[in-house]
Amino acid sequence: MHQPHPNHPPAITLLRHAVTLPWESLDQALKQHVDAGAILGDATTPGTAHWHLRHITEIFQLHSATLRGTTPPSPDALPTDPRALRDLLLADINTLDAWLTQQDHAFFDRPVIYGRSHSFLEMVSVMLQHITWHAAAVHYWVCWRRDQA
Repeated sequence: MHQPHPNHPPAITLLRHAVTLPWESLDQALKQHVDAGAILGDATTPGTAHWHLRHITEIFQLHSATLRGTTPPSPDALPTDPRALRDLLLADINTLDAWLTQQDHAFFDRPVIYGRSHSFLEMVSVMLQHITWHAAAVHYWVCWRRDQA
C-alpha cells in the first residue's frame, strides 16, 4: 500500500483549517458577516468583500493547478453565492488531497515553480496565507463599509 508523504496529511489539514476553523477562518467571516446579511459589494469589483470571497477560490484553483501541472478552470465558471464559493473551495482541497495521495514521495521533493521556485511546503504556505489573508480582508471590508454608513 502506498504510504502518504509525511508532509501531505498535515498540509491538507492546515488548508482545511484555514476554511473551517471557528475563528480567524473563512467560515468565521461567512458566519459573522454573510449569515448576518452584511452588504458584500459586487463580486467583480476588486477589493469588495464579495470579490475577496471569489478571489480565494479562484487563486486556490490556480495554486492547485500549478502543483498538479494542469490548467486551472476558468474563473467565469465560479459560483457567485458566498456559501457555494466556500463549498467549492473545500471540494478543491479534497481534490488536491486525492491527487496528492497518488503521488510518489519524489514529487514532494521537486520544486514548484510559481513566480519562483518553491518547495512543496513553501507552496502550501503560500496557499494557506492567501486563504487567511483574503478571509481577513472580507471581515475588514465589511467592518469598514459598516463604519462608513
